[in-house]
Amino acid sequence: MSKKKAIILASLGVLVIFLVASFFIKVKQNETLLYKIYQYLTYSKEDWQQYKRDEELIEMYEEMYKDRPGAVNIIPSSVEADSKLDRLEGYYNQTEDMWENPDPNYDTDIPFEGREYASFSRYDENGEYAGMGLIDKKGRVRVPPVYDGLVVGFVNGLCRVIKGDKYGLVDEQGIEVVAPQYDIIDIEHTKDIDNNIVRVINDGKEGFIDKQGKVVVAIKYSDLCLVGKNRIMFMKSPQRWGIMDYKGNIICTAQFTHTNYFRNGKTTLQKADGQNYTVYEDGRIEKGKTMY
Repeated sequence: MSKKKAIILASLGVLVIFLVASFFIKVKQNETLLYKIYQYLTYSKEDWQQYKRDEELIEMYEEMYKDRPGAVNIIPSSVEADSKLDRLEGYYNQTEDMWENPDPNYDTDIPFEGREYASFSRYDENGEYAGMGLIDKKGRVRVPPVYDGLVVGFVNGLCRVIKGDKYGLVDEQGIEVVAPQYDIIDIEHTKDIDNNIVRVINDGKEGFIDKQGKVVVAIKYSDLCLVGKNRIMFMKSPQRWGIMDYKGNIICTAQFTHTNYFRNGKTTLQKADGQNYTVYEDGRIEKGKTMY
């Protein structure tokens, strides 16, 4: 090998070493950026269209990954610690079943504990607790971290949130559909019968609202039980139950000793005499018959 070629090869070697070293220095200086790139390459077009864009980064990686099915190159712009937060930085650790977040303004380790969603907290500039929200396993913020607490997950598309000692509702788009104002919100009570209404309690009085917060059944009853669509059993002292519709129209006066659900338009109830009665949704009562 000639001396000239040796010099050229040596120079190229030095150049390669310099470029590699520069690359790793750049990586070290910009770990957060590469961390984000790694995380978000797996998101679909539908996912990333929901989030804020950093136009420069999108243009840089769009061409690079345009032929990769289901993958996009998105790095979201900086987020605000308020109701506009779209997603948390970091990634889902499948082994530990948790979201690992590098941003100190939020919980750094957010466990899912086998659930689809996880609650997370944000902190103010003094490190004090400043709100709770909900994320999924893609880091998407499903409930903004502006509440004092919440019930993890959605039932019939609604998440119960808490401010002070009052409950409200947030839908799956993160929109507050019912401001916190009730002592109790019981979604499970209605989910298998009529998923368009929700049982609520205030000052010991019960009623039903719809999923937009409109009152469907006046909040004035001591005890209510949804037993069928447009059929509610209400209690009057002493422990006597009647049947009404959502508008409060009485179907059967308070005369039964317990509640039961309607099936195929009828149910079996008892009166104080201990006898069984078949009760129909239209209010007809037949003694001695059962629905079974």
